[in-house]
Amino acid sequence: MTEADRGSIEFTYVSGHGRASVRRLTAWVETGHYIQGFDPEANQVLSFRKDRVVEYLRGREYLREPDAPPPPVVRRETPPGARPAILFTGFAAVQRAHLERVAADAGLRVVKSVTRDLMFLVAGPNAGPTKVEGARELGSYIVSEPEFFELAQTGVLPDSAAEAGTATDC
Repeated sequence: MTEADRGSIEFTYVSGHGRASVRRLTAWVETGHYIQGFDPEANQVLSFRKDRVVEYLRGREYLREPDAPPPPVVRRETPPGARPAILFTGFAAVQRAHLERVAADAGLRVVKSVTRDLMFLVAGPNAGPTKVEGARELGSYIVSEPEFFELAQTGVLPDSAAEAGTATDC
């Protein structure tokens, strides 16, 4: 079955602010922990975290993994072997070193390449498509630099975290 045969997907979604809404997407794709597609009501491409979907009204059968667990909460006191893995790509060496220190202090395990257990990839302005695509295929969360700082500060992945280059839900 082709993507066009699937039609639209519709679901009830609850934002991080607790607002529930019914969302309908056309030309959608499932990308790791996200469903991305064109939202005719918003007139733009949006990304939605699957862990915030309360109920699928149409299209659930076309998803490989309709139910995704929420991202892990990052805690400074997590033992080193149990820390979620994070990778920084597309940053100048000095900036990347600073980001890696912040990540380690926040309770994340910094890795240098896309690995099977990669949880977060922070994509900078010069991020290469190979690492981003590899992380996307593994189902990692793709995070911007500001979203990373919020994650490091609060321990919680912000609602806006989605694939690089796409608008996100509110």
